[in-house]
Amino acid sequence: MHNNSIKNELMPVVIGSNCCGANFYHHCLNIPFYSPFIWSTVPYDSLYYLVQNWPSINWYKIKLIPNNERPYTLTLIIDNIIKVHYVHYIFSPTHTTPYTHGANVYYKDIHLYLLQKYKERVNRMLTYGDIKNPKFLIHEELFGNKSTHSYVDKLFNMQSPYQRVFVTYSNTDYRLPQNSMAQNLLYIHDETCKLPQPMIEKYGNRLARFFGVSSKSHDSDLSWQ
Repeated sequence: MHNNSIKNELMPVVIGSNCCGANFYHHCLNIPFYSPFIWSTVPYDSLYYLVQNWPSINWYKIKLIPNNERPYTLTLIIDNIIKVHYVHYIFSPTHTTPYTHGANVYYKDIHLYLLQKYKERVNRMLTYGDIKNPKFLIHEELFGNKSTHSYVDKLFNMQSPYQRVFVTYSNTDYRLPQNSMAQNLLYIHDETCKLPQPMIEKYGNRLARFFGVSSKSHDSDLSWQ
């Protein structure tokens, strides 16, 4: 359901590299999801492609495949190249209707549920979202493919009008530019922030200020889906 209180107000489009995006919407902005990258992980190379090609992406050209690294979950391929791993949408043959537990959804027809949610969020993003000004929230991969780490350097050294945040917890030597704020970039290094939800709880208000969006008190009744 769309609930912006000001007529014609464009809602923030936040692209999270993992569940940090959903947690930012849910715990900090306290609004429905205006992004299809919800309860998912996106590899660095796909994020790089997103930043490079944002205006030309065909959001309705999609394909579902099994996620070989996480059994019983699915990967969505957008526009033939962007990989999105939906790790919280889980195939469960015993659940004949969707069963939700926090971010997790268990269902025998999880592929249909996932496609429905994806299309709902894409439609909401394209109709009500500030699609010309996406905000990229990148949280260092906990169990990611380290062969894609070079894309972090590319992500933050490329010329782009889009705001990008990178939150790290490790001591990996990323080659990040020095003059970050002048380039719409923000870096946060905190060894205690390995998981998305604690990171958002700690830095959500700071991220909201950087993105220029309003944070609100968390509503426990807001749907996780």
